[in-house]
Amino acid sequence: IVGAAKSGSTLVNDLLSQHPEISMLTKESHYFSYVNSGRPKFNGPNDSDFSNNVIVDLKKYNQLIEKINDINIIGESSVFNLYYKEAAKNIYDYNKEAKIIVILRNPITRAHSAYNYMKHTKKREQEMSFELSLEKEEYRIKNNWEPIWFYQTLGFYYQQIKNFYDVFPRNQILVVKYEDFISKKAVGLNNLENFLNVSNFLDYHDIHPKISGIITN
Repeated sequence: IVGAAKSGSTLVNDLLSQHPEISMLTKESHYFSYVNSGRPKFNGPNDSDFSNNVIVDLKKYNQLIEKINDINIIGESSVFNLYYKEAAKNIYDYNKEAKIIVILRNPITRAHSAYNYMKHTKKREQEMSFELSLEKEEYRIKNNWEPIWFYQTLGFYYQQIKNFYDVFPRNQILVVKYEDFISKKAVGLNNLENFLNVSNFLDYHDIHPKISGIITN
């Protein structure tokens, strides 16, 4: 699961992890986003919390996988892989048969959710309004803040998705619309199972989307 951030990746990750043929690694390792550049040094408020959890060493990443036995599918979810252009090629170079799941959400709703998450959940956003935070986005990008702060930019999906279509065959990419998945979860799960070529599992425990401020995550 490569993103987008605040588009339901945690929900889908947690549901897939219940399937007996699937094991999901610890979320947000972001190995494929930063393996070329090294551990990121972001400059936003408390961005170091994210940076400290990033894995940039191949041996350490492989150790996560080596701990898993007797599982058909091993997956992971790192939502900034969609944002970083080089992540698509890095994933392909690591595993040419990898299947890519992209979860997209209405970009306006996604942006508000990210703002509310940073404002109310993480308490890192200091701007008093969403509009004021958008005015600061160019500054945040130029000064190397963590991508979660890029409320508008992360919603420019076309080029981000194209990066993956430029590298992977189309039959290895599944684009999921968050709103459709939520409204018809059983259909969405069946589509994921078919895409991953695993059996139909009937015992998922329902997981409700978390709340970020006033808009669901």
